[in-house]
Amino acid sequence: MAFEVVKSFPGSTSIGFTEGKFDRWCVQERVFFWTRRPTDTDCFTRLLDLAQRYGRDKVMADFTAVYDAMGVRPPQGDLLPSDSVLDLITRLSGAYAAAPGDSVRADRLFTTLYLTMIAEENKARAVLGKRIKRLGVHLVLMEGRTPAEAAAFPVGKKAAELSALCKSYGF
Repeated sequence: MAFEVVKSFPGSTSIGFTEGKFDRWCVQERVFFWTRRPTDTDCFTRLLDLAQRYGRDKVMADFTAVYDAMGVRPPQGDLLPSDSVLDLITRLSGAYAAAPGDSVRADRLFTTLYLTMIAEENKARAVLGKRIKRLGVHLVLMEGRTPAEAAAFPVGKKAAELSALCKSYGF
């Protein structure tokens, strides 16, 4: 499968899906011909950078708005990107304007997180789905964990343990 663009940004940047090792839901960022697959550590680091300028509560509230708006995987088929959620992300990102380029950076980041949550929802036999990303964001923004700690947190833990933790946080 070729790179499937979901959203384009200024500077010849786009974010979308490509074929990965296991499915077609591998998130990829492309700038001109350079491509990369964003990691959780990278996303959480960029999220923390925004939070340091705009406040943890604002960034968490905006992430939660995207999380709540996206829905879950339907009983049959895959969860697909929604124009209404992509528009919501762009509207929310407009408030990140204290420094030049921040609104585009926020839009790219929230779009990347949205697409990674879609990938988690569509992953075969994934118990936690998008909640695994919300847990990482919560650990970074609300508990002060480092991005690397939050990204590594689920490693070696059983899905039931992580699910119970997510429920204790209210998601």
